[in-house]
Amino acid sequence: MSLSRSLLLALMLAGLSCAKRPSPSAPKFQAPNAASKSKSEISPVLSEIQQSQVQFYFFEGTAAKAIGQWDKAEQGFMRALSIDPSNATCAYEAARMALQSGDARRALEHSRKAVALSPLNPWFVKLLAQLEQNNALNQEAIKTLKYLTTLGEEHALEAWENMGMIHLQLQEYPKALQCYQEIEKIVGPQAEILEQKKTLYLLMNRKELAVKEMQRLIALYPEELTYKLSLVQLYSEWGQYAQALSVVEEALRGRDRSNFPRLYLAASELLYALGRPEQAEQKFIEAMETRDLSSEELLQGIFRILERLGENQALREDWLRRVLKVYPNESLLYALLGESLMKQDRGQDAAEQYRLALSTPSLTAQYVIWQQYQSCLLDLQLMDSLEAVSRRAIDLYPSQGVSYFFLGVALQRNLKEDEAADILRSGLTYIAEQPDLETQFHIMLGDIEHHRANHAESDRCYGKALRLQPQNSLVLNNFAYYLSLRRENLDSALTMSLRATQIEPSNPSYQDTYAWVLYQMGHYEQALQPMLKALENSPNNATLLEHYGDILYRLNRSEEAKAQWIKAGEADPENPTLRDKVLHGLPMQP
Repeated sequence: MSLSRSLLLALMLAGLSCAKRPSPSAPKFQAPNAASKSKSEISPVLSEIQQSQVQFYFFEGTAAKAIGQWDKAEQGFMRALSIDPSNATCAYEAARMALQSGDARRALEHSRKAVALSPLNPWFVKLLAQLEQNNALNQEAIKTLKYLTTLGEEHALEAWENMGMIHLQLQEYPKALQCYQEIEKIVGPQAEILEQKKTLYLLMNRKELAVKEMQRLIALYPEELTYKLSLVQLYSEWGQYAQALSVVEEALRGRDRSNFPRLYLAASELLYALGRPEQAEQKFIEAMETRDLSSEELLQGIFRILERLGENQALREDWLRRVLKVYPNESLLYALLGESLMKQDRGQDAAEQYRLALSTPSLTAQYVIWQQYQSCLLDLQLMDSLEAVSRRAIDLYPSQGVSYFFLGVALQRNLKEDEAADILRSGLTYIAEQPDLETQFHIMLGDIEHHRANHAESDRCYGKALRLQPQNSLVLNNFAYYLSLRRENLDSALTMSLRATQIEPSNPSYQDTYAWVLYQMGHYEQALQPMLKALENSPNNATLLEHYGDILYRLNRSEEAKAQWIKAGEADPENPTLRDKVLHGLPMQP
C-alpha cells in the first residue's frame, strides 16, 4: 500500500470513528418515520476484519463519488453500512449518492437511517428535510426543520427560511408569517424580511399591518426612495390617493434632490387621480424642468396631458413646444407636434417637424416617424421630396413595405412609370398578411399598366385586388371603369359598378362609372338617372358634365347635350374634345 493511500485511509478511519454513533450526552431523537432498531443492531461490536471491510467499501464509495459514478458509490457505502449498521456517515453518503442518481425516494430511506443514528448532526437533518420536500412530504419536512432549529442558531435561520417557503407554497400564510417573525428575532429587522412580511400581510388581506411593515422599512432606510414609492403604490392600488400623496410630499421635503423628478411625476399622477389636473400639470412641469427625466418618464407625462386635452390641437401644440424647449432632442415630441399641425391643416409646418424628428440624435419609434413624414409629403403633393425621402427610408428599413408604396406613388406622379412598377413589385415581397396595403399595391400597379395600355396585366392586378378585398368599392369602381373604356366584359363591369354604388351611394365618381357602363352597353335611358345623381354631388365636374352631354346626345337631345359640353369646357378649357363635340356632335355608333 502506498503512503498516499495509507494516509487517505487513516483520514477516513478518523471520520468513521467520529461519526460512528451518537454522543452519549445527545438527547434521544427519532427522525420522522425512521425504523426502530434493536440495541445490538445499532451498536454491533466489529472484529478487526469487519473494520477493515468497512474501511475498504467506504474508500471504494468515496473513489466512485470522486469520478461521478453515483450508483457505484452508493453501493460501496451501503456495503459498508451492511457490515456496520450503526455507521451514520455511510447512510448519509448513500443518501447523497441516491439523490445524485435521481432516486429521491431511495435517498429518503438512507437519510432517515442517518438521522436516526446521528440525530445531533445538523447536516444529516438538513438533507432529510430536503428529501422530504423532494418527496412531497411537506408536513414531515416541517417537523424535521423545527427540530433543526434546536441544533444551533446558525442552522435555525436556514430552517425557519425553508419552513416559511413551505408554508407559503401551501398557502398557510399565518404559519409562514410566524417563520419570518422567528427569522427577525435572530437577525433583526432587515429589508428582505420586512418585504416578505408585507407580502404575507397583503395575502392575508391585512392592509394596515402591511402598511406598518412598509413604514418600518422607510424608517430603517430613510434615504431609500424605493420603499416610499412602494408604499405610494400600495395606497394607489387601494384608491387611497390622498394618503399616497402625503407620502410623496413628505419625501419631497427630503434633501436628496436626485429623487425629485420621480417624486414630482408620482405627485402628478396622484393629483390627476384626485381630480386636480391643473396642479398635476404643474407638478409635471416641475419634474420636466429638473431636466433629469428619462425619455420614458417624459413621454409618460406628456401623453397624460395630451390625453386630457383631447382634440384641442392649439393647446396640444403649445404644450409640445414648451416641452421641446427643455428636451430638444426628443424625436417623438417633434413627431407628435407634426401630427397636431397636420390636424390643423398646416402641412408645411408639420413636414418641418417630421424632418426635425428624423434629424435628432435620439430616435424613438423611428420608422413610424418616417411613415408619418411620407404621408405628410404625399398630402402636400410634394412628389420630388416624397421620392427622395422614400428612397432614404427604404435604404434604412428595406423590409418595410409602406415605403415602397410611397415611392411608387411619387415615381408614378413624376412620370417614371417603369421604375414605379418595378418598385411596387419589389415592395410586394414585404407586405405579407397586410391585405389593405397589398390591395393598394395592386390598385397602383393596375393603374400604371392601364396607362401603359397593358390591359391584360392591368386586369390581372385588379383581379388580385378584388380577391383580397371583394367589397372594396375603389377596386370595384376602377376595374369596372377600365373595362367600360375598352367596352370589354361589360356585364362584369356592370355588376362591379353597381356594387360600388351600393357601398358608397353618394360617391359621384362611382355613380358616373355606373352610368358610363350602362352608356357603353347602349342603355342610355338607364344611364341618365345615376348620371344625374352624380351631378347632384359634384355639379361642376368637367368629366361628369361631358358624360352627361354624351348620354343626352344619344337620347336625341342634342341641344341639351351641347349645353352640357359647353359647361364642361368652361370647367376644363384645355380639353379640345369638348369643342369638337359642340361643333360636330358625336360620331355614329359602330
